[in-house]
Amino acid sequence: MNKYFLCVAVCILTVVLLKAQNLIVNGNFDIYLRCPKSYNHYRSNIRELLPGWNTVNKSTPDFFHRCSQNTDVGVPQNFAGSIEPHEGDGYIGLILRADKETYPYSPAYSEHITGTLEFPLEKGKTYCLKMYYSLAQNSGITTNSTGVYFSTEKPEFSENDNIYPFQPQIIMHHDSVLNSSAGWHLLSASYTAQGGEKFITIGNYVSTAKSLAIPHKPEVLNDTRFFAYYYVDNVSLVEVKDVECPFQTPFVSTIEKVSELNHPNDPDTPVFEAGNIYTLKNVYFDFEKAQLRPESYDELNLLIVFLKENMNIHIKISGHTDNMGRDSFNKLLSEARAKAVFEYLYEGGISIHRMNYSGMGSKVTVADNDTEYGRQQNRRVEIEFYIPQK
Repeated sequence: MNKYFLCVAVCILTVVLLKAQNLIVNGNFDIYLRCPKSYNHYRSNIRELLPGWNTVNKSTPDFFHRCSQNTDVGVPQNFAGSIEPHEGDGYIGLILRADKETYPYSPAYSEHITGTLEFPLEKGKTYCLKMYYSLAQNSGITTNSTGVYFSTEKPEFSENDNIYPFQPQIIMHHDSVLNSSAGWHLLSASYTAQGGEKFITIGNYVSTAKSLAIPHKPEVLNDTRFFAYYYVDNVSLVEVKDVECPFQTPFVSTIEKVSELNHPNDPDTPVFEAGNIYTLKNVYFDFEKAQLRPESYDELNLLIVFLKENMNIHIKISGHTDNMGRDSFNKLLSEARAKAVFEYLYEGGISIHRMNYSGMGSKVTVADNDTEYGRQQNRRVEIEFYIPQK
């Protein structure tokens, strides 16, 4: 009997520890200060929407929970549509942009919500952000305008701002649209901390001139017809060493401009320029695998920003393997690795017309294949930068 209770206690402790990995307070929106009685009104002046989450300005994000007796803010049925939580009993709703053609009052209006972290992030550590979205059925439009900003202090800006005094570290892929109201969909990206970040702010950071507004249900009768309205649930932030971070989603990491980071006196900083063949220093693959390892993402994100800032430059991507295995297999594997980089850059917004890829197998080495360290160096990808002749 004692062994049974000990086993139960260990299982409970394990579940608690796994739950504690999420650094975002109340990330599933289950705990509430007050059961919602109505949607958030402009003049209600609610600043703490629920424990761990605050409104940023005069915008009015909404809180939905199963406890509510008012079907306007109930679960699963509410004024914006009907959906069960991804997990638990609650979720929030955000306007990510207004339709400037039909909403004349504040055409740049959008909503943000700021969450609190359990403790400040540690500089240099990489974290995996995950959150789930669903387009509300009664949303009048869809958009591609959302992002995440990590900060040491709560940010201050207007709900009608079109330009922000900061850059979000995670944004939507520019040609993706959050257009599915059929269940929940994952948004995820890795983030390497600058150190001291204590808050996460979710919302739209793209101007109305640059973001999309695609009709969804303009015929609905309530006010959601003017907006791109989305449900958000299960926001989590976990160290990458504790969890794999999927990157095949519309979220991508952003960084500061390469021109500010690409200092010629820093030997560890990549130098991208036309005419160079550059070996990606931190893009690695495991033995006989073509899947990018998580430590690859930061350098590839640098490359994405560089290519976006230098639209005249094209690249050739060549994959290489170690000498383990048959030559024919290594040729196919090296091509798959080059393709993995090609696809990551494409997901980051680089046109396929500016890139091509090939596999070189194991015939071109840069290190000794007799050691594991050398074999890992040979499992690499090289980038040739060039300007096409007219």
